[in-house]
Amino acid sequence: MRQNLKRTLGILLAAIILLSGVSFAWASFDWESYWQQNGEEIARGVYVAPGHTESERIIRWYTEEKDGNTVAVSKSEDMNGAVTFTAGTVPTLQGDYSAEAEIKNLKSGKTYYYTCSSGSYSSPVYHFETASGSDFSALYVTDVHISLDDRNINSVMNQSGKFASVISQANEKADISVILSAGDQASEGRRAEYCGFVSPVDAKNNTVAILEGNHDRKYVDYKYFNANPEKENGGIRSYIGGDYWFVKGDCLFLMMDTNNGDGMYHYGFIKEAVKANPGVKWRVAMFHHDLLGGRIPHREAENKLIRLLIMPMLDEFAVDLVLMGHSHYYTISNVVYNRKTVLSTKDIDSVTDPAGTVYMVSGSINRPRGVDPDNLPPVGENIGQYVDTDKVIYNILDFSEDSITIKSYYLDEEDSFNTFTISKTSQAGGHPKFGKNPVNYVVRFLGRIYALFNNIGKYNDLKEHGCDIPFFDAVIGR
Repeated sequence: MRQNLKRTLGILLAAIILLSGVSFAWASFDWESYWQQNGEEIARGVYVAPGHTESERIIRWYTEEKDGNTVAVSKSEDMNGAVTFTAGTVPTLQGDYSAEAEIKNLKSGKTYYYTCSSGSYSSPVYHFETASGSDFSALYVTDVHISLDDRNINSVMNQSGKFASVISQANEKADISVILSAGDQASEGRRAEYCGFVSPVDAKNNTVAILEGNHDRKYVDYKYFNANPEKENGGIRSYIGGDYWFVKGDCLFLMMDTNNGDGMYHYGFIKEAVKANPGVKWRVAMFHHDLLGGRIPHREAENKLIRLLIMPMLDEFAVDLVLMGHSHYYTISNVVYNRKTVLSTKDIDSVTDPAGTVYMVSGSINRPRGVDPDNLPPVGENIGQYVDTDKVIYNILDFSEDSITIKSYYLDEEDSFNTFTISKTSQAGGHPKFGKNPVNYVVRFLGRIYALFNNIGKYNDLKEHGCDIPFFDAVIGR
């Protein structure tokens, strides 16, 4: 067994080093050399995920050791006075383990240094920061799409390097304290892609919040890479993960898997998260599917179903901002309530106490949409602002007690191409009082039935890809 584990790790390391054969032009430093010299560390996939509160984090990595895995955390870069946390492990399909340690009792406004240890392995010293008060900045991206490609052995290296450039440029513009990624971190759902996603040192020196996209479901490696603070909530979920929430500053983040159609599961999740955080002023939901963009007509049937399922929940629980992906087209919606526009955002750059929700989609990092000026895609009726570009887009969200300001940038450009601010003068803001509709209960229940059959189909797909997983676990999502 140990021989097989070493052979698996060796193959992965060799593949990573092989991917370093072409010079990399995006990063401001020699990315190729970094990639080649740090192949073993990249293959560990070390990263920090949020805990439910700012006093918690989850740190995970891959190891060949079942037991004896630890994380040391210190307020000092020399690791003086470090506190040691024991990591639990789960076996992966590759024959090794995913280790995960819950870090507790963190203080606000501090820098913490950490190192992961497994047998003879010790990671470099990385760090993360905790926010203080209501003010913090987040990097929001989607569809990073690190891609294994048999036709291009350098794809993982190059695409990881482009994401490294995005993080680096965002850090130059703001003190980024969390990276929000709205799904499709990987293209084939494979481990090497996820290791590439968190390969930049700037990613390991931050908190990274991810969720499931449709491409992440192509294989099961997301299940062992995902380290988010999910709670058991009953219902049907995806085999690779489910919904989770965390609070940062004065904002409750609702991270949802819209590949999963079980509306009863999603409703229970949001209700529990809001109940657990009654005094938090801002509510931001993030999921993968682009509900309002309307830019890809053949996806509108799917989007219509998700709109019927999800949007009434967001209205009921007064969600202020929704961050999405999937379409790879940049859009900012009008203020929307009951699936209709209540205020156009076309010619404005701010709203105060909006009577509904603003929905946003960013462009893809590694798969931006090409633009044909003679055949531009349609735009949804509830969209206020959009751009047609093949440039790489990233967004910095500045949170404060009274506002969320979105600043959108093209990679390698200094100034933002768009800025939009949502302000609230009270916790409720301008959200209308929600009137419950019995139809929403029926839709949520039918969604559960759909999710059950959808998971059966996904189980069969995974079997064809060589994933030997228990049928019941795959169907229920455990």
